Order: sequence, then C-alpha cells, then structure tokens
Amino acid sequence: MQALFHLAFNVTNLDQARAFYRDILGCDEGRSTDTWVDFSFFQHQRSLHLGEPFKTSNFVFSNTILEEVGMICTVKNPF
Repeated sequence: MQALFHLAFNVTNLDQARAFYRDILGCDEGRSTDTWVDFSFFQHQRSLHLGEPFKTSNFVFSNTILEEVGMICTVKNPF
C-alpha cells in the first residue's frame, strides 16, 4: 500500500470497524495485528487502533457541530 497520507485513530470495536471499512466501503485490508488494522482508503492509509476514541472539542459553524475528517478528491471534469 503506497499512501499519500496516513490517518490513524482509535475505535472501540475493531471487528465492527473492520467490517465497515472492508464490507461496506470496499477498502482493501493491509497489515494488521490483534489491536490495529490498516486499510487502503481511496489510495490513502487509514489505520484503526483498538482503544478509547480521542477526545475532541466541538467547533460550531452555522449552528452545526462539526467533528469530522474530510477528503478532497480531484476529478478531471466534474461537470
């Protein structure tokens, strides 16, 4: 897996997270152990680690609480 970026975060249930990324999103699974797994996430490396999710602070934009990670994909002709 040759990643353009690497993003790692904790999940409370590795089996459920693995099923979501593999079976729902169709991501290819990479290396793994009993406590973490890597996925090719649209040619980027997504690493899921078993543990307590990181604490976040909420950012409010136009009355909407935002806690997210986004990805911008380029296309040759979007219209």
